[in-house]
Amino acid sequence: MTRSFGLVDYKVQEAEYFLLELVRVAKRIDFGAVQFCASAFVSAARSVTFAMQSSLKGLHAFEDWYAPRQEKLRNDSLARFFHDFRTVTQHIGVNVVGGGSHGNDGTYYYFVPCPDLPKVPELDVLSACNEYFVSVLQLVFDCYVELGPIVDGQQYSTAENFHALGKTIADAEEELGMLRNWTDIGRPDTEPYRWELLRRQADGCDIEVQFERWLGRYLPRPPKLPPYQPQRLTIKDHMLNWAYFPRSDKPTFLVRAVVKAFEESHPSITSEEHTLPSNAVLAHVAPQLAELGFSVETGKKKAEKIRVPVLYGNNGRIAKAFEADAHHIEGKLVVEVEAGRAVLNNQFLKDLFQACMMDDIDYLAIAVRNVYEAASAKNPDFERVVTFFETMYASNRMKLPLQGILVIGY
Repeated sequence: MTRSFGLVDYKVQEAEYFLLELVRVAKRIDFGAVQFCASAFVSAARSVTFAMQSSLKGLHAFEDWYAPRQEKLRNDSLARFFHDFRTVTQHIGVNVVGGGSHGNDGTYYYFVPCPDLPKVPELDVLSACNEYFVSVLQLVFDCYVELGPIVDGQQYSTAENFHALGKTIADAEEELGMLRNWTDIGRPDTEPYRWELLRRQADGCDIEVQFERWLGRYLPRPPKLPPYQPQRLTIKDHMLNWAYFPRSDKPTFLVRAVVKAFEESHPSITSEEHTLPSNAVLAHVAPQLAELGFSVETGKKKAEKIRVPVLYGNNGRIAKAFEADAHHIEGKLVVEVEAGRAVLNNQFLKDLFQACMMDDIDYLAIAVRNVYEAASAKNPDFERVVTFFETMYASNRMKLPLQGILVIGY
């Protein structure tokens, strides 16, 4: 649009203001006040369609929509009168509000013909102005309904409209001045809430009150969503699942590469079909991790283990170190693979605390079973670990020295 459609809303509000003022002063005998308000009203009301045309100039959809309606206005006697009324009062100075009556049934004012405007409505001034305002307001309402995504930011910022435009919610964020995926917290079920949040930042219609008051009509609006309740994670046992924390951060390239390494080995390690110990799971993913530049534990002998420094003693010697299943020095990431003890014995917490104390480590990846069966009971280990980190980050009471935590469910 060449200009904001908000200009139309402004002229509607201006016209309504002078119409309501006309209603107020018309209750008493005051020709001057009625003439002033009628002149101001017709000037504002006639400007509504001017503002509409100027803001949507050059848009073929608007021109096709407006052409038959413009022709209808030209053939409407009341619309034609107000067009001419504005011309003579603005360009010549003549005001045709010149007659009136007062009695038990009230005070009425009437238009009186003049050489420059020989045809005037039989309706009294207030009734004619009311009828004309409603017709103009109906035209604006129809424009909001039929060209909604063009003129109304609320109707524009919807999943359906962006899908029709071949765009995504990330494009909507960018158009509103945000970073792409700024509102993405990593949960697919939040997308309707993301759109609702974006609509709060978008422009909208400022005259919905007028539509309700004068027309008894309402613009199409998406229903207000209930308060968001995080869905309980549904774990598909046959799938590799993963979650990255904090939810507000995008996983790094190396983190995504670790996920891919587990995905490639997943048919051989999935807890739906296998009950492998953690060492066997690590052995399956070790070749892919090594290709990424990880040092990977190859056995239980001291030389085969991966030790990450924690404390240094005299002369810079390592005084204390913790073991990790895999370590990427440049990426500052350690990987820990767990099996049956991950949740039952809180092994994942030990992994977390040790990673927090390791020198020059910014990222931790913990792999656990999707489901661990013990004593004929299925324990959703991945879900429980994810829930723990969801709660920890949401509470914001514990500040970790780690930049990111990856949880993998196999």
